[in-house]
Amino acid sequence: MQYLENYIIELEHWLEAELQYRQADNFIFGVSGGVDSAVIAFLLRRRFSERALGVMMPSHSHPDDLNDAKLVMESAGLPYHIVDLTETHNQLMHAVGERYNHTGDIAKDRVISGNSSARLRMTTLYLIAQTQNGVVVGTDNAVEWYTGYFTKFGDGGVDIAPLIHLDKEEIFQLAEILGVPQKIIDKKPSAGLWEAQTDEDEMGVTYHALNRHLRGEAVTEAELERINYWHERSHHKRAMPRTPQKPQR
Repeated sequence: MQYLENYIIELEHWLEAELQYRQADNFIFGVSGGVDSAVIAFLLRRRFSERALGVMMPSHSHPDDLNDAKLVMESAGLPYHIVDLTETHNQLMHAVGERYNHTGDIAKDRVISGNSSARLRMTTLYLIAQTQNGVVVGTDNAVEWYTGYFTKFGDGGVDIAPLIHLDKEEIFQLAEILGVPQKIIDKKPSAGLWEAQTDEDEMGVTYHALNRHLRGEAVTEAELERINYWHERSHHKRAMPRTPQKPQR
């Protein structure tokens, strides 16, 4: 894992350069209680402990997730702020009205609601970042980026994405190197979009298979079918808005 230890140093230099390039003062990031945001917290504490703020934004979330998020930030020794978005989410859904806030398909409606929570979190992070002259730091990794396993203009709406070239196995290895609490490392990966939701159950494929595929290694035909399904349907998430040709003036 020597290359990962070297990469930590590279990331620190890159983060410093990003602050200077953007003429910003702070790093602002969401803390979910999962391993990805924990890696960001423990990465930032090494050189930016005075310039980092974690924000916890529960929205119909399991209480254990908030407790885990607190464990991360207290272990990292970084400041944090809690913004409970549960009632805000409820008010948004009520304001939109029943005609437009659900489809009647329970599984689809659950995703719509979860995506709405993710976008409220993005709005919250940018509100805080704007008042603090901060840079919004994303927590998405290479697997999430490739499969589109993130919310468009939600957790995908960030200024910088330090973990974007690391697969999930490397994220766990980085967590070990950085000293993330073992409880967080052992926790099943979840986007926290609804109670008892896990990444692997929702995607229908394991992180082990996804990691292998990203490294160019063989996976089963069934695994490849699921991976391709997620990748092909999510091109729009990785692209800038499409535009028509300019008018002929």
